[in-house]
Amino acid sequence: MSSSLVVCYGVPASNIGSQYYVHQLSDAGLRYFTMEDTVGGFVQNGLHWCGSSSGYNYTSCPPGFRNTTTDTWYGAELAFWQHASTTFARQATGRVSVLLGSPYGGSAYRNSSFFALYELPNMNTSLVTAIDVYVITNGTERCGSGSLVALVQDIKHHLGLTPSCYDNPDMVRFILCENNGAPSAQCQFANEFSESSDLPADKAVPLALGCLLGGAILVIAVQQILLLRKKQASSQPMRQPLMGYGA
Repeated sequence: MSSSLVVCYGVPASNIGSQYYVHQLSDAGLRYFTMEDTVGGFVQNGLHWCGSSSGYNYTSCPPGFRNTTTDTWYGAELAFWQHASTTFARQATGRVSVLLGSPYGGSAYRNSSFFALYELPNMNTSLVTAIDVYVITNGTERCGSGSLVALVQDIKHHLGLTPSCYDNPDMVRFILCENNGAPSAQCQFANEFSESSDLPADKAVPLALGCLLGGAILVIAVQQILLLRKKQASSQPMRQPLMGYGA
């Protein structure tokens, strides 16, 4: 499995659902690897099914319920995702990334979520080396506050690691804003630097290096084109003038 995976819980302020955003961020396994990028998760994602002693049930298909006493899910659909979440978490290696939404009036992290119940407790402490928590927030909950305090405590308890937490990280914002064209305040990047003509160092240095690299590539490309044209001109035979004779 990829050295990075993204798990995502909570609902952003847009109410689209954080699963929608996490799949945009993962880009079908090209950036990160989610449970829905596995074969089983991909096939079952978005489907609802249930069993009945009399056969197919075309009128009602409840996803199931959890017996909190025995920690057992009843219902084929949720029982599947319980075992899938457990198995997926056990295969996680390296740096694990967690994307959370902080909605108005809600918690970014819930101890009743599949992540809290089955994924975090089943991660292998000898395989997972670090955890990054990305919080897409509108100001309700931020790193170090609210339910995120409990998340840090649970990660320390299960893995013995102190996670790194980031509020609205640029990397996540750039991808989500570009994909959705959101006019929200989180996507107004230009306004962040409108009061000063100087970019922050963490953005100015990469930008300067990018400009220098782009200029160098342009110079090399022009030189190669001129060299190619010179070679073509020298390899072509001398054309003779065309003479016309009339009667």
